[in-house]
Amino acid sequence: MTGSPAAGSDDRSASAPSADGAGAAPPELVRTFFAVPVELSPPLLAQLQAVTGLGRAVRAVRPQAAHITLRFLGDTRTELLPALGEALREAASSCPPFRLRFEGIGAFPNAKRPSVLWVGVHDADPLQEIVARLEPLLAALGFPAERLPFYPHLTLARIRNRPPQSVFDLLEQHSETSYGSMLAEQVVLYQSVLQPDGPRYTVLETVPFAPEA
Repeated sequence: MTGSPAAGSDDRSASAPSADGAGAAPPELVRTFFAVPVELSPPLLAQLQAVTGLGRAVRAVRPQAAHITLRFLGDTRTELLPALGEALREAASSCPPFRLRFEGIGAFPNAKRPSVLWVGVHDADPLQEIVARLEPLLAALGFPAERLPFYPHLTLARIRNRPPQSVFDLLEQHSETSYGSMLAEQVVLYQSVLQPDGPRYTVLETVPFAPEA
């Protein structure tokens, strides 16, 4: 499977609303996004470890940082963080836990020019619904509308410079490989801090899904 960079990806840049008022002090900004945390199954962990060995041009994600991005917000004024937590609760708290299935490795922007390797996320209608509920709530806070369709995926690695042949072999060999499933039980507002060895994430708000009756 292949695709273009899409909504629900933190592999691109975006900007939150800017501060109002000429001459005002610059607002304090943090880089944020909404996501579902992922505890990697043994097949996913094994595949991630294999990706780690593909060469210096391939930078795999840290297992403890695995997640499915729902909406990347970019640089966000800290004064908006409480409202973003409330928006997440309104959009997601009534959703019961559900299973997500992982299958097929693909690439952004496509398999011929891979810059991001990912595993496809299936049975994701509940995620689509949460994303749809978030959009008007974010618009009310001044965030621009998402231009790209939501494409649920789990990022495995980012590729710098020219990809080695092993990346193309991986895409061909595992386009339909199944990596099991997981029970999604919560959604999180994260802060992302970019560092030389990759981003570091801090949980700002956690919204559990509604327990099943």
